Amino acid sequence: MTKGWKFLIKIICVPFIIAELHCLLNFHRIQIDGLNGELYCLVNGDDTQYADDFSDRNFTKIKNGMTEKQVKDLLGEPLKIFSYDSLFDKKTFEQGHCIGLKYTDHPSGGTFHLRIIHLDYGKVVKVMAHIDN
Repeated sequence: MTKGWKFLIKIICVPFIIAELHCLLNFHRIQIDGLNGELYCLVNGDDTQYADDFSDRNFTKIKNGMTEKQVKDLLGEPLKIFSYDSLFDKKTFEQGHCIGLKYTDHPSGGTFHLRIIHLDYGKVVKVMAHIDN
């Protein structure tokens, strides 16, 4: 094989190897947002600020019915805790008893990986995760 062909093969293979490594290192985030979400953030920039002890790997373990303590044991303290009060009708969440645990934010207002856990009476009722901007 000539030097020209070896160089061409390297040029073609290196980006694929880098993409594979990126996917392996960010497997759990891709599991949550999908490959399209990951590519969207790579192209448009990722402005995600995460809570100190947050991990996407542990986020995938959150299930409906878990307690607030179980969530915090897995993910640590959220960046923000907020109350919904009247944002939802009573069919969805009991008024005054629903809180949101926000584990990500976007300090510059750019594209980010949104991660919010909704609790009603101290139990997980909804897990939100998607790319937002």
